[in-house]
Amino acid sequence: MIEITASEILELSGWLTYKRGASYYEKAAVKKLEQVNHAQTPFIQFHAQVAGNRSTPYHVHVQFFKGSGSYLSSSCSCPAFEDGMSECKHIVAVLMEIMEHYTSNRSVWKKQQTAMKERIPSLREIQEATSFVDHLIENATTEDDVMTQHKEPLQMQFELKGLSATFSTPTLSIKAGTSRLYVVKDISTFIEAWENEDEVYFTNHYTYDPKQQIMAKEDAEVLTYLAPLVKSLQFFRDYHHTRENNKELTIPEHFMEGLLERLELCEDVRVSQHSQSYPYCVKHHTFPETFALAKEGNYYAFMIKDNGFISKQIADTSYFLKDNILYKVNHSIRSTVIPIYRHLSQSLNHTQLLKQEHVEQLAGTLFPVLEAHDLLEIDPAIKNDLKREECKPIMELDKHDTGLRALLLFQYGDEVMNPFLETGRDSEQMIARNMQKERHVMRLIEQANFHWNGEVLSLQGSYNLGMFFYEILPELEKHATVVKSAEVVDMYHDLPPDMPFSFDIDESHGWFDIRFPTEDISDEDIRALFQSLKSRNNYYQLHNGKIVDLEAEAWSNTRSLIEELQLDEESFEDGVIHLPKYRALQVDTSLGVQQSEAFGQLVEAIKHPETSHEQLPSSLQADLRDYQLRGFQWLRSLSRHGFGGVLADEMGLGKTLQGLSYILAGRQERPEADPFLVVAPSSLIYNWEQEAAKFTPSLHVRVIAGAKEERREQLANLEGVDLIITSYPILRRDIDLYQPYFFQGVLLDEAQSFKNYTSLTYKAVRSIRAETAFALTGTPVENRAEELWTLFSVVMPGLLYDRKTFKQVPQSMIKKKISPFVLRRTKREVLTELPDKIQTTRYTELSKEQRQLYVGYLQEIQQQTKTQLETGGLQQNRMQILSNLTRLRQLCCHPSLFVENYQGESGKLEELRTFIQEAHENGQRLLIFSQFTSMLQLIADMVEKEGLSYYYLDGSTPSQERLAMSNQFNDGEKDLFLISLKAGGTGLNLVGADTVVLYDLWWNPAVEQQAADRAHRIGQKSTVQVVKMIAQGTIEEKIQALQEKKQDLFDTLIQSGEGNLSALTEEDIREILSI
Repeated sequence: MIEITASEILELSGWLTYKRGASYYEKAAVKKLEQVNHAQTPFIQFHAQVAGNRSTPYHVHVQFFKGSGSYLSSSCSCPAFEDGMSECKHIVAVLMEIMEHYTSNRSVWKKQQTAMKERIPSLREIQEATSFVDHLIENATTEDDVMTQHKEPLQMQFELKGLSATFSTPTLSIKAGTSRLYVVKDISTFIEAWENEDEVYFTNHYTYDPKQQIMAKEDAEVLTYLAPLVKSLQFFRDYHHTRENNKELTIPEHFMEGLLERLELCEDVRVSQHSQSYPYCVKHHTFPETFALAKEGNYYAFMIKDNGFISKQIADTSYFLKDNILYKVNHSIRSTVIPIYRHLSQSLNHTQLLKQEHVEQLAGTLFPVLEAHDLLEIDPAIKNDLKREECKPIMELDKHDTGLRALLLFQYGDEVMNPFLETGRDSEQMIARNMQKERHVMRLIEQANFHWNGEVLSLQGSYNLGMFFYEILPELEKHATVVKSAEVVDMYHDLPPDMPFSFDIDESHGWFDIRFPTEDISDEDIRALFQSLKSRNNYYQLHNGKIVDLEAEAWSNTRSLIEELQLDEESFEDGVIHLPKYRALQVDTSLGVQQSEAFGQLVEAIKHPETSHEQLPSSLQADLRDYQLRGFQWLRSLSRHGFGGVLADEMGLGKTLQGLSYILAGRQERPEADPFLVVAPSSLIYNWEQEAAKFTPSLHVRVIAGAKEERREQLANLEGVDLIITSYPILRRDIDLYQPYFFQGVLLDEAQSFKNYTSLTYKAVRSIRAETAFALTGTPVENRAEELWTLFSVVMPGLLYDRKTFKQVPQSMIKKKISPFVLRRTKREVLTELPDKIQTTRYTELSKEQRQLYVGYLQEIQQQTKTQLETGGLQQNRMQILSNLTRLRQLCCHPSLFVENYQGESGKLEELRTFIQEAHENGQRLLIFSQFTSMLQLIADMVEKEGLSYYYLDGSTPSQERLAMSNQFNDGEKDLFLISLKAGGTGLNLVGADTVVLYDLWWNPAVEQQAADRAHRIGQKSTVQVVKMIAQGTIEEKIQALQEKKQDLFDTLIQSGEGNLSALTEEDIREILSI
């Protein structure tokens, strides 16, 4: 087995040699490729000749290892190889030829097809062609041929046998013909031939030919109905190797009704009975028998009237046979007549003796149906004794202990009957009882689970009582007169509409209290009601006997409150449940619950911070916009009540200024407290220092940076310091130095920096001791909802449960819980004066060489990734798969990012060159982002050739230098700013640019949006154009589609239009690579 791929050939030869060798391969210059195996050598050898520029071909030898099949070495007789080239173009062509013939791998290079010699067909092939064409034309023209012969009608006769037989199954036989009828000797064969439009030979005088004969539609319906039966019977016979009479088809019971219905429409159908044959005749809407009721001593005889032989029911159908005539029972009386017939036909003398009560029950139900169809004769004497009165059900209810006692009666005129007592009536007068009405009432009693103990009808249990009062009683009162005692009425009237409770705030202990007044409901009832509501019980019986309908709409608010706040009946004590104060903000205040003044003030302060009348510090050197003032008030309101939160304003809305205003107010109010702490990415700590000097110059600010000893000294004495600023990496290394302090507050800038809860940074941040903590980030959720849990475990510990529980909580509940503690505004919402941000996608074409490389690598990666996913799975191969995806993305940018000595062009880079030229001519100033620093170097080379000036920033650029370059660029210096996407996507203010180019896609669109907002922020005077460059027909289009598909997570949790990309799943990988 040989193992060689196009990418390996490319890596062996380099781009130029690879391209030239591929040209030889495409021209089919490789001749006489031969494999040579020697048992005594561990190698597989290939010899080939390659046609070149000279008259004689070049000789190429290639060796592979036998065991692994991997490439070993090669040689060529060309001058280039003899001068020291390792793999020449002739070797490349031979390797491609070997890959084509000896492996399953393919390249994008296609060999030219050589002209085929003209082939002259043989005489036999010409004859076959003539027959083939004639057959096609005949099939195509037969139906529409105007000379088609008129078809002869096919006569069919069906004969049924054994319809009245008791111990055998009915059968069907068929005859067919034109001038006369012939017996169908094999019904299965005949039906199959009819379906396939094949001929069937009967005799020398007759053959069934569907092309010449036409079957009546009604007859064809019968064959269509029988076809499945024939096939199943044939399968059974073949499986069990049985032989039966193929002239007769046994008809199972479940097929009989449908067959008899279809035969009614056929012209010639016979019934064979006792060696006699007669026409198939069916009478509808009647019954062949008559029933009679007569007095017989002290009983009543219900019988089939004797008028000769009784009829025979055909299987389990509505058809009956009597005197060679079939009767089809009307559907409206079938359920009445057939059960009576079956019972009486099997009784002695076809008679059933009945007691008086039986006759009364039948007289009000079944007898009227029979009489309406003249099927019942009642003795006149019985008719005179039979009284017909309206049925009036009566139910009397009384309370007994905690349950009910009931008396059920059925009144007919002056007669009253108790259905639970078997004692007969003294009167000889018979009553035609309405058993349908009686049984409907009895079923309602049974559904309510009333219990009859032989003497009393009773009902016990809160569920049974609740179901009776609130579900069954309203229906029962439609059909019966219900008499209730006053005690019974009191059991389900004048109930508490819902559980009375009130909300209060205990500021002394920081509790949110839910108080339950206990005048009307006891503590024991409250606990039991809690448990019933949590268990989603339907009903509950209070200690005073009243039945509460917990399904009523009035109680839904109570159940919702218990579920949302996860209230526990065990924590109820002396009429109060204590909860953490922040839980108060999760309560729906529209429930109409009584609220204390303290509770109302808390909710109002947090949900409407502008009403808190928090004043801006007088020493603040900035004019805050309205939304920034509300942000400041929100921060102050939360912290005043001991809460933290997430300021999630979109990038560019001045989160830093709002944070500094909040810090300044806190220091002016309590200057003796420990200082505030700001933690930010390394690139932003001096930006915070500069902003503080500008807007809050009265604050004494200290930046913790430098060497370890220097940082230790900076933290040793913080007297008089209002604010210390440090970075996440430094905090992680110095966390022990921060433990002595209990900061007045901590602000965590770009808080997504510690979104991984397993990271050392997260552990360091969480160990900081502070009165309150706020996270500042425009992207609190980038990839997973769990990142939100990480943030809140720092700023509001306990709010989102533990991590395991959080994963089980619906996103709708998470959204509701965090809503008071997240403040997010977008530019579109608050900066109506901010110029528009126009986002466009610029599709580019790959160059020819670039596309050939891309397609070759794509095919190889598709095959490799598919195998990896099917064997080891995504987790085991994640790094290799992501590495391969990165290669494809690099090929879209420029193949030289990893293909050594690539001398071709990049379609995207050339498109960028054109765009830069146009933008420069129009006076635009550009920010160009790429995640690949080597790509930024290629862009920089191109920019220099165009005679333009630029700034360059990547992860190695020092923080202070970044700030200086940003200020210089905003002051109008240089034409472009080339920025590494991850290094410069946050913290920079580059309003000096009006155009942002995203040269390549990043997995997370939130990072791209952060980059775009370096220019689209406060201070921008021009419309910002954001251009996303995508190589058409490549993986970049798939990534773009994936981003759009997965935008809903951020919206669901944070209420923003900003999208995100969840971590890649196996489904995502397969979609991106189309595998």
